[in-house]
Amino acid sequence: MFPRRILYFLILLLLTSFYSYAETPIKELEFHTKPLSEVLMALGAIGGYSILSDDTITGTVTYRFADTTFEEALEILSKKYGFYYEETDSKVLSISKIYTIFNKEKSQLTVKAREVEIFHVLQAASRAIGKTILFDPLPGEKLSLNSIDISPENFLSMIISRFPDYSLINDPDYYYIKRNTVQNTAEQGSAANTIFMHEEDSFSINITRGELLATLEELFTKANKEYVLLFKSSSVLRDLNYTQKSFHELLKLLLVQTGGDYTVSNDIYYIFDINRQDILKQYKSAEYLQLKYLSAEDIPTLLPNVLSSSTFYKINKDRNGLILSGSIEEIRPLKEYIASIDIPLSGRQYYTFFLDYIKATEAVESLPSRLKSPAPFLMKESNAFLSLYTKDQKIEVDSILNVIDLPMETHVRNSSPSYNMLG
Repeated sequence: MFPRRILYFLILLLLTSFYSYAETPIKELEFHTKPLSEVLMALGAIGGYSILSDDTITGTVTYRFADTTFEEALEILSKKYGFYYEETDSKVLSISKIYTIFNKEKSQLTVKAREVEIFHVLQAASRAIGKTILFDPLPGEKLSLNSIDISPENFLSMIISRFPDYSLINDPDYYYIKRNTVQNTAEQGSAANTIFMHEEDSFSINITRGELLATLEELFTKANKEYVLLFKSSSVLRDLNYTQKSFHELLKLLLVQTGGDYTVSNDIYYIFDINRQDILKQYKSAEYLQLKYLSAEDIPTLLPNVLSSSTFYKINKDRNGLILSGSIEEIRPLKEYIASIDIPLSGRQYYTFFLDYIKATEAVESLPSRLKSPAPFLMKESNAFLSLYTKDQKIEVDSILNVIDLPMETHVRNSSPSYNMLG
């Protein structure tokens, strides 16, 4: 048997390890346009938790944490980005933008969500009630819900109440959200007969508000072509007006706005979902930027915060260059900035100046104009700035900083004699 002193020590050690993660201080942590799921995983690593995020955790985060803890940081993000989290196992956090709970005795369902696609809500509801929910392709709209203690049937009826093209079938073994036929849709006055086919096998379309699936069915019917839908959801079309487009041009225009694409096999069109990022890739470009004077390895330390995202460039050390990728507007500022600093050094070199008492921004503002061309830039992770100087200019900047980079009490003490003399 352990001596009592050793037993107390082991208990204390266990308690310390249990609480240390949740109370792990975050002195400073900054994210710039990072995927929310990656940010949560980074915080989980700090807090000692495994993070399980579902498909609703999307979007990017730009946030700076300072002097906080893991739990406080997680709570801040949950309120800002509308997700819920719970500890499903020891040191395992399940995170979703949908919260569900089902009371089996009363057969009552609670669902809370913020800006979540319908099919995600239905999947979560199905898991909560333990009953299959089948559904035809649904509108791609996002819902915000705060439904408390409602029967599953009333909940599903509420979901489809805003979509007159759908009805609910309640079977003892499953629910089925069924999309009505195009004929019924037309009788209800929706956007049917919105596509006009010209003699030269071209099409025009005029829609104020319509539904993607109905529009696709009309297009393929008039073009006498076959297709298979592999969509998870449908989408609402608004204010479309195209004239004299070929079948493929019009199909592409419809799908690119709603997150879809197609492929053709044996004259059959297969229409499927694609990620928004995959759509944007079609409008992005890549180009190689050869550096003349700077070292490619130094680029990350030379970029200001607003241009520091590594998603837009990749370093090629062997050829001393950068591979830029993104839309024209995304990479344009980066190209212009690098061009402004990739210049002949002419006896100059880059120096880093660290400040002990005053902020780097204040130090740069205190420099004369001739020592701010090219403009110094602030370091991302320290109280310092970097600039291109000759040796004499570097000596001059050092002398200025030696005068102004002093403790606050030194400034007060030095100013007191002057005050007494004036008095």
